[in-house]
Amino acid sequence: MAQQLTTKNLRAMMNRWETSARRMEREFERQLKAIDQARTSVQKETKKQLDALRREQRGFLARMRKAAKPPQRSSTSRTRTASNRRRSTTTRRSPARSTTRARAA
Repeated sequence: MAQQLTTKNLRAMMNRWETSARRMEREFERQLKAIDQARTSVQKETKKQLDALRREQRGFLARMRKAAKPPQRSSTSRTRTASNRRRSTTTRRSPARSTTRARAA
């Protein structure tokens, strides 16, 4: 025959359910804590790698900008070269060319 449901049996069954529920709650909290720690760890690692990538990209961009610039000369040599160029070209420049330059400017 089926077991008779008495107050004692009901209390025992409720105790088992409560114990099982507490165990499940503790396990859930443990797993939630582990997931949260893993998330924090992944965030830190991702930030670290993104920062390294940004530094690498900034360095590459700086190298590309530097490579794209014409080589710089000292101010004295640049001035001297420009004045020499002006002197030599003024004697050879034709009137048509100087007019074209004047219009373009």
